[in-house]
Amino acid sequence: MKSLTELKKGYLKVFLWLLFTLFLVPVITLVFAEYGNAQLDQQYTQFFMNDAQEQHQDTGKLQTFLQQNPPSSVCGPVDENLQDYKNAVCAPQSELWQFYMMDKVAFWTLIGSGVVLLMVLLFSALAFKSRKGQVISLALARKFLMLACSLEVMVQGGMLVWLSFWGTAFFTQTYYPKLVMAVGLLVLAGMYYMIKGIFKKLPPEESIEGEVVTREAAPALWSQIDMLAARVGTTPPDHIVAGIDTNFYVTEAPLSVNGHPLTGRKLYVSIPLLRQLTVAQADGVMVHELTHLHEGDTASGALLGPKLHRFDLYMQLMGQNLATLIVYYPLYLYRMLFELAWQRNSREREFVADRNASTLVSPAAIIESLIKVSAYASYRSEVERNFFNNRTLHENELGISKAIAAGLPEHVASPDFISVVREQNVP
Repeated sequence: MKSLTELKKGYLKVFLWLLFTLFLVPVITLVFAEYGNAQLDQQYTQFFMNDAQEQHQDTGKLQTFLQQNPPSSVCGPVDENLQDYKNAVCAPQSELWQFYMMDKVAFWTLIGSGVVLLMVLLFSALAFKSRKGQVISLALARKFLMLACSLEVMVQGGMLVWLSFWGTAFFTQTYYPKLVMAVGLLVLAGMYYMIKGIFKKLPPEESIEGEVVTREAAPALWSQIDMLAARVGTTPPDHIVAGIDTNFYVTEAPLSVNGHPLTGRKLYVSIPLLRQLTVAQADGVMVHELTHLHEGDTASGALLGPKLHRFDLYMQLMGQNLATLIVYYPLYLYRMLFELAWQRNSREREFVADRNASTLVSPAAIIESLIKVSAYASYRSEVERNFFNNRTLHENELGISKAIAAGLPEHVASPDFISVVREQNVP
């Protein structure tokens, strides 16, 4: 697990990259546009003064007028008496008009970037409120960030194209078509990947290996689950799936078992772990899982899951291309903060389920079951890793279960066992 210092550095790094990608191009554009306006004001002023001197006109009044009304100042709305002056110095598409417009665009883009950053923080704060707040936060954040970041890509892309032309034309009196085309293609690529990400189809529903246990096939198991569900105060799951994964969980998200779709409330039970648990310990685990059903944790998880998965796919696609990095970091920062809120809420929900199991079964049973699950999962992982690292060809069975049965007691009795358990992330 990462230390607190490493986590803080990770968040700081993402935040700094977000500031860099959101604000760098607008700041450069604003500074360049302001500089260009000042230079063009001087050039136009000098031109008018030289022309007045050649015409032997009064330059004093003209100089006063130009000081009060610099050429760039009339690019916006003006009085009717200044309209001819505006048409002369700041006609649409003229140099001064372009620099004036890009100055305004850059300024409002900086404001918009600040709004994006603020909304990321506000949506993240909403996610910390509750699981319902997370559902609302994710729904709003996904739509807002996709729209806002799309606008950022188009607007900042336009700035880059403009800079690629005027950055050289203004200082060297020449421009490079290949540079302008390269930047333009980069912007088009960014827009393409964004559209592709928005309409990207979700992968097929999650598939797990196991067997659906019917009431007819295991009446005793179902009878025990029905009894425990009644004690918890919830309806029994619609399906029980048995498998060899070292985990117990409940879900309402759509999934398929061996290729067959399964809907409704599902309870997954681990056959290897059930063999390690006493009836009381198994009851403690089942009550823990059934409490998640009763508290609505699985319902909110099923609602959040597909939306979160779609968000992650979009974010990953944006992070794979240089043209869309401006989109990636606001998404990434929100996702990191959302995950922090999710983990905190999930930890609270786990404590609720543990407390209910200790109340309805016994504190010892739930504690012992957690230790057994942790011990078995860690040792099985070690045995499997050793088997695969040996690269030995097994013509019949691997013998993993026999190896676990033979070595588990020694593993539990070893001095390192306590430290291993402490480091385990028990589901």
